[in-house]
Amino acid sequence: MKRSSVIKQYSEYTGLSLRFVEDFDMRVDPSSFRKELLRDEGYSVGRLDSRYKNSDYMAGGQYPDTDVSSEGFMSAYVSAIHTWFSEIGVEMKMLYQSGDYDVYSSWKHPQEWKGNDFGYVNTVPDIARAQRYNKDFKVYVSCGLYDLATPCFTAENFMYDNSVDMSRVVFSEFEAGHMMYNHQPSFDRFLKEVRNFIISD
Repeated sequence: MKRSSVIKQYSEYTGLSLRFVEDFDMRVDPSSFRKELLRDEGYSVGRLDSRYKNSDYMAGGQYPDTDVSSEGFMSAYVSAIHTWFSEIGVEMKMLYQSGDYDVYSSWKHPQEWKGNDFGYVNTVPDIARAQRYNKDFKVYVSCGLYDLATPCFTAENFMYDNSVDMSRVVFSEFEAGHMMYNHQPSFDRFLKEVRNFIISD
């Protein structure tokens, strides 16, 4: 297949312009994708859930200012946990945060945990190792189709690339973002699948 045909297909599948795909040599990173997809409309899309959109302060930048999907629900989580702490009598001297990018980016992992520059690690080799030691070890992987933090095909690719026994892996895709419980039909199905997975042979 010719390069121009691949670029054309890439553009059609992603909604990105031919020029953008070509400029990135068909290797568009998730943050650039989030910024570019709706740039002509003045929006960037969310990382944890790409169904969320927001306008950035700097429309011409390469990356989104923030993850609009996190802003959409993280404050509710923080509020809920503070209410819960109060109800059970927990006193926190520090402010509870749902996440801290400064901590993530500076976290030091052992060398053998080869993650990306942002501090996340690839734990899939550990899954493959656990399967070799335990013949009954099974894995359930749930993927949100709108999740750009841990995309479905990346998870699947990691499994295949790290000698995981795929006969003991269950993949399930949901019409949701990173957190299935934010979409009621996905949440209901997720609960059912996890329960069935736990009690299955």
